[in-house]
Amino acid sequence: MPRDCQTSEWSSWTPCSKTCRATDLSPGYRVRSRTITQPGIGRGKECPVLEEKEACNIIGDLLPRCPRYVWRSTAWGECSMAPLLGQQERRLGDGGALCGGGIQTRETYCIQLTEHSASANHRRDVSRPVSSDLCDGPVPLAVQFCSLRCPQPCLLSLWSSWGSCLHDNCMESQGRKGRREKVFGTHDSSLAASSLSISL
Repeated sequence: MPRDCQTSEWSSWTPCSKTCRATDLSPGYRVRSRTITQPGIGRGKECPVLEEKEACNIIGDLLPRCPRYVWRSTAWGECSMAPLLGQQERRLGDGGALCGGGIQTRETYCIQLTEHSASANHRRDVSRPVSSDLCDGPVPLAVQFCSLRCPQPCLLSLWSSWGSCLHDNCMESQGRKGRREKVFGTHDSSLAASSLSISL
């Protein structure tokens, strides 16, 4: 004997998928469903649609703005070689004499932009960091390579020609003459002074 398919009553509508005003202006949707209580047999009526879907919250201006989450980061720290050194190297080495390749680090975090922080006149973030799962897009780099400048050796030019003979005292019959050499790569006054040669 044929039997028609029978279903339960429709369920309540689910909450609307759109609860805030986004930039895409697309509507939200809500769904209701029902289940089969008696499958059709023989030439009985087939089961009807078991799920309905309809648009909701079409007028987005009546909704609050959706929260926006963005990545922020602190300023880069100083360039350091310490994280690249082993424990023994740190104990034996002179940290002040290290130079060459190092790394810089910074902190990255996710924040929720408020109405004030998102406007052009309020660039300062006023919200606290939130879960990083709320932020989309790539996470800003937290580590980067850097370079520590090595100290430059003092470079001297060739000697200049001898200068004119000068008398420190008019009573002396023998004067002195000197010559200089240019100093490169240092601002040390003691080194600069040593570049003057005096000859009797």
